[in-house]
Amino acid sequence: MVEAVASQRAQASDARKNFNSATLLLVDEMDLSRVIGWMLDPAGTHGQGDRYLRSFLDLCGIAAPDDCRSAKVRREVPRYALGRLMGRIDIEVVHPTFLLLIENKPTARFGDQQLERYARTLPRDLGRQARVITLLGAGWDAAVIGAIEQAGTRALKLGTHVRDWVAACRLATTEAKVAAFLLDLEESLDMRFAGKDAHAVQQIIDLLTATPETVAASIAIMDAREALAATINDRFIDAVQTRARAAGLGAIRPVADEAALFSPQRNGMLRLDIGDPRFDFALSAEATFFRNVALGVCLRKERRAMAGVYAEEIARLSTALGPGQGIVDGWWLWWDHLQALDASGSRGISPTDYWAWAADDGDDSLAAAFVSRALEAKVALDAARDDPQS
Repeated sequence: MVEAVASQRAQASDARKNFNSATLLLVDEMDLSRVIGWMLDPAGTHGQGDRYLRSFLDLCGIAAPDDCRSAKVRREVPRYALGRLMGRIDIEVVHPTFLLLIENKPTARFGDQQLERYARTLPRDLGRQARVITLLGAGWDAAVIGAIEQAGTRALKLGTHVRDWVAACRLATTEAKVAAFLLDLEESLDMRFAGKDAHAVQQIIDLLTATPETVAASIAIMDAREALAATINDRFIDAVQTRARAAGLGAIRPVADEAALFSPQRNGMLRLDIGDPRFDFALSAEATFFRNVALGVCLRKERRAMAGVYAEEIARLSTALGPGQGIVDGWWLWWDHLQALDASGSRGISPTDYWAWAADDGDDSLAAAFVSRALEAKVALDAARDDPQS
């Protein structure tokens, strides 16, 4: 079984040599929202005006006006009802004759009454021209999708509805570079959400269910998942700590009540002391069990409006570590996706790839790359602190 799975991973590695810009760029939910928002924006750099938006409105069951070019697209927009915050919608498309509130759920589940709360913020005067739209990844059954649509929310599957919309947009695109990117996006949606990799998954299932003994072993492994995560977490911490000491860095220094990095809880963290009482160099897993992982420099305690206060440090980090994902006005001075640590570009971005990388103890292991980048951050912050101009 181990040999078969290793062979499948090697084949997947060979397949990744076929470059796909969308797979490279769209690491998490926010990236996908950014690209979909870009497509929907009539003023987007795709240069296609409102062509993509009109097609999407048709997909959502909304009558497009004669001219959609005045539509405004924003992301991560707070929505209010009766003066109360109902949440932040992933993509908002506003026009005098229609309103789209798009919630992107490629992997995550919905929060309590999340869609209902967004629906309360819709203006009544637009009627059915104002809709909450949810974009769903794989694994949603027909009953759940039916319940979503019965509540008035349009449910679109990323692997079928959205993929087909992207394909139609590509065929109507007049700019060759944009069309090439949309082809990559179409193939990426197909691979991630429509099951083009289902054959490899089925091979694994066949192995796990080959005999009563393999079924029993598989269930035992599932039951041991949290213990496995704790073991990998402890080994990874030891590897990081050993390499950090050798590099002259400090110790792992957790904050009280933060979840472990390889944890069944969201927002697991691993913090490394880089010689500044204000900051840690950290890995953070937004989703459970080491998924949606980022690295960066964050404050010891969460505060807001830090970008202006630490402008010099941020500039130094961006020079030393690269631009990252931009500085939000929060407690992360600099951050980037975990994939930024892969200098070779040969590793995948799936959870299994990340776990295998973390379990590696070689010189190109995740622990080695993380400590190396932490040392670069320390040098940059030391320079900022010692600069009399800062």
